[in-house]
Amino acid sequence: MDRVILPTSSIPTSWFKFILRKLNIFLWRFRLDSLPVRGNLSAKGTEIHSIVCPVCNNEVESRDHLFFECDLARDLWHKLRVWFNVAMPSFVSWDTFISWIEGVRLSTTNTYRIIASVITLLWVIWRFRNDVVFDESFCNRSSLFDLIRLFSFRWLKHRGHLVSNWNSWLAMPL
Repeated sequence: MDRVILPTSSIPTSWFKFILRKLNIFLWRFRLDSLPVRGNLSAKGTEIHSIVCPVCNNEVESRDHLFFECDLARDLWHKLRVWFNVAMPSFVSWDTFISWIEGVRLSTTNTYRIIASVITLLWVIWRFRNDVVFDESFCNRSSLFDLIRLFSFRWLKHRGHLVSNWNSWLAMPL
């Protein structure tokens, strides 16, 4: 039964102790491309009124579009690059991010800070997308980057003990 229902993959599961369990599960589903984005739902035969991205209304909603190519995602990635003040290229997929993070020469602490912030960015985009789809009130678009900085700080401070001061986190995260 598990072989039929549960997704299988050759991708090794990575669990990060400095983020919440639900984010690790979200990241696992994200990496397997098993999030219920409209393109995936349509490919599985689910009838939906539109497969267009609910955030930008420009492209088919796929994992890579929503989290890397959508206008909202590009804006948040840009803000993350500026905030970290690191030569971070534009990414088109999770694999391109992982290739970059494995090749960049940073301390372990700074690598974890970037990874936690990127996972937080993905999570905030997902929550915002779901609010748009289900007409909820998580937050408005202009406050998303502030939430990324806040959530990543809390998780890195309380779960990973990788940051200690809010003001220094805001001013210089690396």
